[in-house]
Amino acid sequence: MEQEQREFLARERLDALERERLREQRDLDARRQIQELTDRLVHAEVARRDAERRMKDAEACKTHDPTETQGVTQSVMEAVRLERERLDANYAERWQQREAEADAERARWASEVHTSWKEQMSTMEQKVQELEAERERERESSQNIQRFHAGQVRDLRATLAQVQGRRSKRSVSKKHRQDKKKRRDVNPPSDSDPSSDSSDDDSSSESSEDSSDEDAGVNLTTAFATQAGTTLLTFRPYINSNTLGEFDTKASLRERVHWWERFTNMAAQGVT
Repeated sequence: MEQEQREFLARERLDALERERLREQRDLDARRQIQELTDRLVHAEVARRDAERRMKDAEACKTHDPTETQGVTQSVMEAVRLERERLDANYAERWQQREAEADAERARWASEVHTSWKEQMSTMEQKVQELEAERERERESSQNIQRFHAGQVRDLRATLAQVQGRRSKRSVSKKHRQDKKKRRDVNPPSDSDPSSDSSDDDSSSESSEDSSDEDAGVNLTTAFATQAGTTLLTFRPYINSNTLGEFDTKASLRERVHWWERFTNMAAQGVT
């Protein structure tokens, strides 16, 4: 991008120099034409004066002798020659002066263009450096955000694995209680057996905990195993990452499980 901009500026500078050269060439051509017209007018004026002098000399010849007429003619020719030399010298001097002025103007314009081009290139390089620095800062910020979210996902995955482990244990114990209950149905215990009441209370409390755990995780995430042996989680799109930032990975297992249950309840209600 920077190379293309430099080439574009170089082409613009060359085009501007070419346009200036053409303009100066047109000016010089116009000056030459003006000078040629001026010379023609001067020569026409000189010719007119010569004609007038010749007429006067012819009239004078009628009244003077041939020797005097010849002297007057020579003096007139000498005057014409001197006038022509003076005009030629004046024209050459003015032409050299205009050429020098044109060269000075061309050099000044080229210097100004070069200075302006250097300033533009310096400004462009500064802008490119600022853009590169801004892009680098954005890249670092994006990497930090990605690392933060990756850490949060790892922590949530570990917590989810622990919660699923507890649920699997509870399901095993629940199945064991169901088998035990079936056996009690086949062989009902006596009314005086306190262990049956306590076991029934334990089973009811644990089943209520299981149901609360199951209700807490409804529609929050979808976990499935891939062929590589990893577990992928799909979160609901309205879950806010700021809420995930409140998760404390250094807390105890009980506190993390409690936080997870509360978070799933809030997510299911659309509060987060």
